Amino acid sequence: MKSATKREQLLRELQQNTGIEFAIVSERNNDGEETLSQLERLVKSYKASERREYFLERVLRGELSSAQILQGMNKFHIDKDIEFGIYYIEVLKQTRIDVQDVLESLFLQQNYLLVVPMSTEHFVILKGLQPNEQAEQSAETAQMILDVLNTEAMLNARVACGQTKGQLDSLKVAYQEACTAMKIGKIFYMQDYIFDYGKLGLGRLICELPLDVCENYIKEVFGNRRPKELDEEMAITIKVFFDNGLNISETARKLYVHRNTLVYRLEKIEKAIGLDIRNFDNALTYKVVAMVMEYIAHQQSDKR
Repeated sequence: MKSATKREQLLRELQQNTGIEFAIVSERNNDGEETLSQLERLVKSYKASERREYFLERVLRGELSSAQILQGMNKFHIDKDIEFGIYYIEVLKQTRIDVQDVLESLFLQQNYLLVVPMSTEHFVILKGLQPNEQAEQSAETAQMILDVLNTEAMLNARVACGQTKGQLDSLKVAYQEACTAMKIGKIFYMQDYIFDYGKLGLGRLICELPLDVCENYIKEVFGNRRPKELDEEMAITIKVFFDNGLNISETARKLYVHRNTLVYRLEKIEKAIGLDIRNFDNALTYKVVAMVMEYIAHQQSDKR
């Protein structure tokens, strides 16, 4: 009896929402529970289609035609002439905080701001751009988003920016760019929390290479032996050495070690990897090899 009452409620709700009168002619195998479940999905789907966020999500994923986008912009009163920049946000842990509310409150004075939840951990901010807004300002906005999530909401997050800016019907490309920036940034630049599609450097090139090409390059450099895994001290030494332009004196100062201690570490690293990174060509080779190996490891872990 309760099932029948619920079914009638759902049918009335569908009629109120759509203006169409629905009736159940027959139930396959007399399965009332299945009919009830299908009705609930219909109601949920229709309600979702009425939400602005759902419309914007489908625009970003490229699921709507130009005519459907124009129709949706009229329906949700979105200015056809305004241009948007995209910020793709990943929250690094589950939270009870309403991230969408936090993001919307960040831009209370912004004339045009649309926050689109893509999942429980991923959000897109579509920020209306001023006529002369520059790329540098996009980086400042990304940093502001990150600071607010870190300090006010106490959330660890990453922010990726798409390079393409444009009206709503062209934002599929910008969204794909931001997703690519997030993916490449998480592989190669984990120490950072803001990734710009226009500044992915060597990481973008490596991610476009087939895996067999990457494997052949590793074999070309090391033959059939792989370099030994570096301990934390070695890894930090290499990073600081590269950050300081292969300058031994400056690296020793930054690491708070004697110059001779640093030279000993570099010789130890040479034995481990088979490359003397004090030599510029070897340092460049190791930099590329390390990134290629990181990419291969990431691709292999995704297949598991």
